[in-house]
Amino acid sequence: MLKTCPGIEPAAAAGSHKYFGSLPTVYERTEHSCQYSMATPEFKFESEAQEEDVSYLSVKKKSKIERCTKKLSTHSGPSKLIVVLKWITTTLFAAVILASLVSSKITLLGLAWNVKSGTEREEAFVMCLVVLLAPNVISLVRALWNVIGRSDIPWPSKDCMALVVLSSALESAGLCILVFKTLASGSAASGVSAMQIGFVLPILYHLKKGNRDIRCFRPAVFFSLLCALGGTGVVIYIYVKNSAEVWSLVGIVLVFIAWLPSFHKKMFSPVKSTDIEPKQRVPRGSINRSNTSRSYLHGQSLSSEYSSFKSTYRSIISDIPSPKPDPISEVPCDKTTAWKVLLISSFTKIIFIFGVSSLLPLFLMRDMKFKDIWDKGWDWGIDNMFVLFIVHTSSGIVAYVTGVFACHTCMDRGAFVVPLILSSPLSVVLLVVSSSCDWFKNYSEVSVDFCVSGSSSLVLSIVAMLCTSIALILVFGRVLWNVNKLVLQKETQLFWFPAYNSVMIEQWLFVNRKLSGEKENGIDKTRTRKHEKTRVYICTTMYRESRKEMQQLLESIEKIRQATSSSSAIHFESHVFLDDAVRGYEVTEFALQLVSLLKEALGIEYVLKCTKTATPYGMKLVWKLPGPSEMTFTIHLKDTKKVKKKKRWSQIMYMSYVLDFLSKQYVDKDGNLEVKDSDCFILTTDADVKFTPESVEALLDLMKRDTSVGAVCARTYPLGEGPLVWYQQFEYAVGHWFQKAAEHVLGSVLCAPGSFSVYRCSALKDIVPTYATTVERAFDFLIKDMGEDRWLCTLMVQSGWRIEYCAASENETYCPEEFGEFYKQRRRWIASTLANIISLIKEWSLIRALNHRVSYLFCVYQIFLLTSTFIGPSTVIIIIAGGLDYAWGVNVVWSVVLQIAVCLIYTLICVYKNEKWQMQSGKIITFLYAVVMTAVLVGIAEQVAEDLINFDGNKPKSKPGGGDSASSTIEPITRPPGAISDDFPISFVTLYLGLLVAIFIVTGMLHPSEFKCLLNGIIYLLCLPSGYLVLNIYSIVNITDRSWGTREEKEHNTVKVTKPWYNELEIVMRKVFFCCDKKETLEAPPVAESKDDPVNRRHRRDSQTEPLSPQRLSQTIGPGIKYSDEEEQSESGEEYDEENPMLVEKWLPKGMKSYAKIFIDNGFQNTNFLGKLTEIDLKRLGIKKLAHRRNLHRRIQNIPEFRIPVGVPRDPNTWLETVGLAEYKANFRQNHIKTVRDMEALKSFTEKEIREDLHITKPGHIQRMKDAIKRLRNPTKEEREIAEMKEEISQAFKHDLRSVNKEEHKFWKDLLHACLEPDLDAFGSDEILKGNLLTLRNEWLMVSGIVNCLWIVIIMTLSRSIDLQIAGTNPLSLVFLIVFGFLFVLQFVCMLVHRFTTLSHFIARAPYRFGQSYQTSLCQTQMMRIC
Repeated sequence: MLKTCPGIEPAAAAGSHKYFGSLPTVYERTEHSCQYSMATPEFKFESEAQEEDVSYLSVKKKSKIERCTKKLSTHSGPSKLIVVLKWITTTLFAAVILASLVSSKITLLGLAWNVKSGTEREEAFVMCLVVLLAPNVISLVRALWNVIGRSDIPWPSKDCMALVVLSSALESAGLCILVFKTLASGSAASGVSAMQIGFVLPILYHLKKGNRDIRCFRPAVFFSLLCALGGTGVVIYIYVKNSAEVWSLVGIVLVFIAWLPSFHKKMFSPVKSTDIEPKQRVPRGSINRSNTSRSYLHGQSLSSEYSSFKSTYRSIISDIPSPKPDPISEVPCDKTTAWKVLLISSFTKIIFIFGVSSLLPLFLMRDMKFKDIWDKGWDWGIDNMFVLFIVHTSSGIVAYVTGVFACHTCMDRGAFVVPLILSSPLSVVLLVVSSSCDWFKNYSEVSVDFCVSGSSSLVLSIVAMLCTSIALILVFGRVLWNVNKLVLQKETQLFWFPAYNSVMIEQWLFVNRKLSGEKENGIDKTRTRKHEKTRVYICTTMYRESRKEMQQLLESIEKIRQATSSSSAIHFESHVFLDDAVRGYEVTEFALQLVSLLKEALGIEYVLKCTKTATPYGMKLVWKLPGPSEMTFTIHLKDTKKVKKKKRWSQIMYMSYVLDFLSKQYVDKDGNLEVKDSDCFILTTDADVKFTPESVEALLDLMKRDTSVGAVCARTYPLGEGPLVWYQQFEYAVGHWFQKAAEHVLGSVLCAPGSFSVYRCSALKDIVPTYATTVERAFDFLIKDMGEDRWLCTLMVQSGWRIEYCAASENETYCPEEFGEFYKQRRRWIASTLANIISLIKEWSLIRALNHRVSYLFCVYQIFLLTSTFIGPSTVIIIIAGGLDYAWGVNVVWSVVLQIAVCLIYTLICVYKNEKWQMQSGKIITFLYAVVMTAVLVGIAEQVAEDLINFDGNKPKSKPGGGDSASSTIEPITRPPGAISDDFPISFVTLYLGLLVAIFIVTGMLHPSEFKCLLNGIIYLLCLPSGYLVLNIYSIVNITDRSWGTREEKEHNTVKVTKPWYNELEIVMRKVFFCCDKKETLEAPPVAESKDDPVNRRHRRDSQTEPLSPQRLSQTIGPGIKYSDEEEQSESGEEYDEENPMLVEKWLPKGMKSYAKIFIDNGFQNTNFLGKLTEIDLKRLGIKKLAHRRNLHRRIQNIPEFRIPVGVPRDPNTWLETVGLAEYKANFRQNHIKTVRDMEALKSFTEKEIREDLHITKPGHIQRMKDAIKRLRNPTKEEREIAEMKEEISQAFKHDLRSVNKEEHKFWKDLLHACLEPDLDAFGSDEILKGNLLTLRNEWLMVSGIVNCLWIVIIMTLSRSIDLQIAGTNPLSLVFLIVFGFLFVLQFVCMLVHRFTTLSHFIARAPYRFGQSYQTSLCQTQMMRIC
């Protein structure tokens, strides 16, 4: 009979998420433990409820500031101003497109009637011919621009080409007949109505096809067909009544036959190729976990087919084929066949339009001769007819561009459909009203028959237009009104042909617009994303972030959870990979800090309601977050002894986890993946980032519209306080305003930072094999480990993917506030940026072959940026020297020499001195340069003022000469030094600075919310020498530093060695008088060996003669050096308990038991004292053998760090027992420390008092006592929570991944074996790498020094040569100013383009109703709710 557990709530119902449901939670574990009588502790969560309720107290309530802060931080959606702006924009664009359509239609009628009855018929004929040809010429040029050099764009099949030629011929013939015959055969109003009769054909198509998404669609289409036929009959009757040429209506029929939707589909039919696969199946033997979650809930092991991985991870990925276009997602926009189809179509139309127009005078317009037309038709003048031509041409272009923009920004209902429907009726109204029609007739100088005469003709014209308009509303109006759309769709996604037709622009836009369910290349390009499944994995790398930073990230994840629901089209999962988070089975402080925040930040009521699982890399904790979204949150705790540390390897972990395991968990009954790779994304974040759901949606908008985009980054705002933060705020602003915008427009962004960016899984599959490689060369180290995000993006660009920058998405992250931390961060960034750009330029030809976006202009742009970086220090030196010359009159040569000397001194300090020296000297130089820059700015301002004064004061002035103008004299003009010319007495420097100031002011105005960043530019200017000179020297010299630089734990030696004062003096004297110091020959330390030990001798002989067996060899050679099985098992199998520490005699391995006395004599009697010992400490203790020290240090690293709890004890005895110093109880009593109040004196104890008063002399005990005294205080709220969490986590039941999920365990084991096993330091290539880095450092220093010295010499030499000056400056400086001025202007233009695209994105996302959320590609269109 099964037992029951009283007081324990039943297990929560398992959700539909298979991955989370794989393991039982703590509740379920407790239930199972009772059923099977497992000896596990019971948890009671009623303790909190049993506490006394003190919420009524005022001190326990939230203050007004806290309430307001929480209210402001709560997501509230778009403001009312945004909604109003969306309506104003829609109305404005609707008016523009409606006016353009009407003016285009009426002016075309004027030109057509001039061909029939005008005074200058030949000119009108040629103008109409140009009107027919112009759109096709423009389309031909655009097609060539997008096709030339693009071998990756497929050509349509031969059948499709034939159909394109036939369709183009029919359209050309029909348009020629329409313009030259149909429009002028009847009245102007009847001509407008005649253009609508062709809609009968597409209406028949829609009647046959139907539309399930629209209610009563077929009856409405049938009624519209009757209306269209009625309108057609009325138009024919009007033409017959007016004795017009009824046959000319055939031209309209030919045009609409060419525009049939079925023709469009066949023109873009899929090319026979194996590149497009209908389904993505899970390969046989890959990880598949469908229909298995039920067994996991009961902790049962799973036995299913799972083939073993390849020997290395790179071979796994290399076997995966390149990503294919998805049938659901669409082909990349830049690889569509539309441009090559347009190339064929426009070329064919140009030929046929020329041919048909030349035949018309021979057969249908015999009163005109083509020779006369060609001879006289080009004699144009600026008359009314020319104005009609210009208005028609421009209005057609405006109408098409405005219509594309309206659809691009999701304003197509109000700014596209409504104007299209209203344009023809409004044109008819203007033509039937006598006043407006007579005015236009007189302006166009056409015959009397232009306007409608008689009431019957007027009624018939209105009836015809009314019938055709009703038909359009019932069919095209409803279809286009309900069309599914994406945000920011491109032209080729919106229309079949990316071209316009100025003759029938309204009809062309109706039939050329892609509707729901219509496909190109067999791919539905208009299918809404809300019908598709999309998964986003939020992956965060974390190390030693503060509590505030962690909370900021968790609150952002909570906003994502609140913004999603069970019916959302997108599913989120969150994974945090925490470095050095667990040691053995002991969770570290930072991991506990993160877990303690979950209740407050994520709303997890019981933190212990999680799944705790031991994994090959350490441990993981999984929660299912509350709410309908069923979002899971997983913390992966990395043990640095089991897996490689640092950010890049954490990225490899989560990329592989998503690509090779998680993405394969969702399959249908046929074994096909439910989520395609192109619809699976990884949102990478740092542990201190703050973002909103709107920012995530904005990033995904750009990813969903174009599958050729591999990554999208956002606008990052630095957080913090102080001048250094102000400097970085301006730096970040300028970097995003100009550099990222220029890269986005010119080619591709080169760095999507891992702090907040979205990556496409199909793109990551292409680059992960290379990204997972280890460092083997010094240059590789700079690329791979110093700037992993930039290298990841470099690989992505090299593989043919595009990276975009989305300014509509924003995030905030903390930036360095201290000088040292800032320099260390930029040391990594500068080195990696230079290395990646150099690598990109070196492999340019290969990149061009794989990525057409990397143009030659983009290459030249990067080369100039790289050059400016190299000569940046010398440029700063020259600028400062010139400024000091103007400000203080300092000689330029001496100023340059002094600065070079300062640079050399700082370089020597960085080479030979430690980090403290480098930072202190860097601060001093930065301060001095800031003072100098103040004077330089004043000097430059003085120069600019003098130039401006000379500009006004050096104009020719006449001297009075007695009243007669002839006798007056002209004052001579004195040309100022450095002026461009006598007429323009302004120097290039002033002109250059004026251009920069104007660019920054305009840019700030275009970024109104960031305009205040310009004020921080003052700090940036003052620190400019530090950033471009001092920091560059520090970065190049310290490329040998392989540390991360920020958030790293500093090692402190526990065993200190004190030296006499005369030894210290000797060391100093030897450094000062180094030339007199006799160098001693260094000899290798003797190896202690027992002469009487036959075992050692035998082993030495065997090692020299016997080769390793294959079995032994397999244990030593691999991706990482391994221990033998026995050694690995003995070390990894040891478990350490703080409450019951292991004595040092037992802990020491065999053969080293003799060291027990050394450890005990120095106060390291058990494992609680050993955790902080370093290898240097072991040497100081007296362990002389290097092999023994290495062995012991490796074992010490497996011991969890003993952390003394913060708090005030009940009495000294209890406290001494807790810290492990119970043997000193008598010493405390002798010093009258018997109560807690007596312990207050300990807070002022130094090491001297500890030794003399407490008689604690052992180094280990002294250090323990000092640490314990530091933590002898009242704990903070956060520290109490961490302590409680540590207790709870330690008591939670731990599952073994091997027993509950063999597949995942197999995956992690194979991945670790492939590339993640930590290398042994002794057998690694660190020493070789260090030497190579030193060589590389010296080379870079030499090259940088030579280049900058040469630049200074050349500039200064040319500046002193008057004969070589051009426009007041030397030629090289002039070229320098022109080139870099051009770069600034280029960046400014790119910024303007990117601002426009950002505005488009902003308008597209804005809703139409108050209180609605932003519109994205992942949710239902807000406009669809208006009706």
